[in-house]
Amino acid sequence: MTESTERLAKLVLALSDSSALAGAVAATRAGRMDQNSGSSTLAGVASGRTGVVTLLHALISVWKTNYPTLSGGNFSDLLEAIGHGIAVERQIGSQTEVVWTGPSVIGSYLRATRQVVQDIIQSASSELLVV
Repeated sequence: MTESTERLAKLVLALSDSSALAGAVAATRAGRMDQNSGSSTLAGVASGRTGVVTLLHALISVWKTNYPTLSGGNFSDLLEAIGHGIAVERQIGSQTEVVWTGPSVIGSYLRATRQVVQDIIQSASSELLVV
């Protein structure tokens, strides 16, 4: 991953965490925010939230420097795709499963703790921290 793509991904993550990504995507897609947007425009997109304005300034800088040929529509698609990838990763990473430690119960569809632990050990790629 290049430094510019990593920076873009981190900005999208920060905007997502600030609940500001959808607004930035919509403003970019509608042409209200572009590579030449100034502080007053960004403040409007950010609804006056100074932290979000700072993120939008950084986003504009990345767009202007690394993706200058992308139109607002294409850049908003890129932001939306990165945001969707982040959401999917969070959903996958936070899945939980109820398992059963005890005697076999006829008709139960819960997985045995022993099998889950074996699966976790087998799926570990380099190390496993057990606390």
